[in-house]
Amino acid sequence: MNDSKDLFEKVKHLLLSQYFAVLSSVQSDGSPYSNIIGFAATDDLKHLVFATPRNTRKFDNLVGEPRVSLLVDNRSNSKGDIHDAAAVTILGAVREIDRVNDSVYFELYAERHPHLADFLGADDTAVVAVSVNEYCYVSKFQSVMTLSMK
Repeated sequence: MNDSKDLFEKVKHLLLSQYFAVLSSVQSDGSPYSNIIGFAATDDLKHLVFATPRNTRKFDNLVGEPRVSLLVDNRSNSKGDIHDAAAVTILGAVREIDRVNDSVYFELYAERHPHLADFLGADDTAVVAVSVNEYCYVSKFQSVMTLSMK
């Protein structure tokens, strides 16, 4: 398997094995802000989807500055993580999706997180798609590989 296909599969496996990510956004004063979010990824890995209430600092940050990063990892908080853990930093830009015209994203998130159906259906919940520019995959705390989605 060539390196980019192998990396694509490693990233995909990590994203499918985890339900949560750390989202980093930028506040209006330029300082960073992070939140844990539930997410879903498209099969081609070009987009991630998450939901958030509109009346939050997180949503305000996303409206003000659409560039974000997300971190997904599989650490177990054990000493073995130094050899076994993997993480991916995802760089991209967000946009709120339209539930009718972009229903594929809405359905993807709903399928991945059926326990959040009430939250997802609430009028004040925004569904957000991240257009991924790049994945930075790290394993063994030293091995770094980059997968460009452009």
